[in-house]
Amino acid sequence: MRTTGWLLGHVTLGLLVCSCGGRVVGTLGVDDGNSAPPQRGSIDAPVVVVDSGTPPPRMDASVIVDVPVARDVAVDTGGPDLVVATPCTIVNGDSNCPGGSYCQSANCLTGVCVAAPPSTDENPVCGCDRLTYWNASIAAANGASVRGTGACTNNIVCSANNPNNCPTPSLCNLEQTAAGCNLANPGGRCWVLPDTCPPLAAGTATTRRCNSNNACQSRCTLIMNGRTFFEDPTCP
Repeated sequence: MRTTGWLLGHVTLGLLVCSCGGRVVGTLGVDDGNSAPPQRGSIDAPVVVVDSGTPPPRMDASVIVDVPVARDVAVDTGGPDLVVATPCTIVNGDSNCPGGSYCQSANCLTGVCVAAPPSTDENPVCGCDRLTYWNASIAAANGASVRGTGACTNNIVCSANNPNNCPTPSLCNLEQTAAGCNLANPGGRCWVLPDTCPPLAAGTATTRRCNSNNACQSRCTLIMNGRTFFEDPTCP
């Protein structure tokens, strides 16, 4: 009987193994309620697949999206290159401004570089060297720093008898009032002119040489020739 029972138990166990694909899934016995649940390993972990219902879009290499890239745009204003707000320092009348510009400085010590477009028009500026320049372009061409617009009020002076008191390249501007034309030695102020006086349209001159019946001439021509002259309201 013991042999029969032993065989019956092993047959029963074999059937259980066969029905489970050859794996032992548990042991027979009484569940005492305190046994730990069976542990799953990485092989036994369930794989969860979520079906969104819509397949992801397929990437097509033939479709290229061109995204605009921000770039600096150079705008051509048609004018000269300007030197904007570059600090400058004046030492012995010279500044660190590049060619074609001048140092604009109210105190003639520090200022900013300003570009001077080429011009031959009369538009006087006062240099820090106490010379009056025909315009800002002439000042820049001579490397002069500019205190402000208009002729200097503290100009280096000269006279009809001493025109060489003006440093090169300035000339003695002997413009007077009409009454000053009768002075024996009229005084003047040192101006820096263009190398060549700009042409003046006929009938536009406003100055006349003193004590002369000559036709009215331009201020530049009269200074260039060392003439004493005055502003004549009857010109031309």
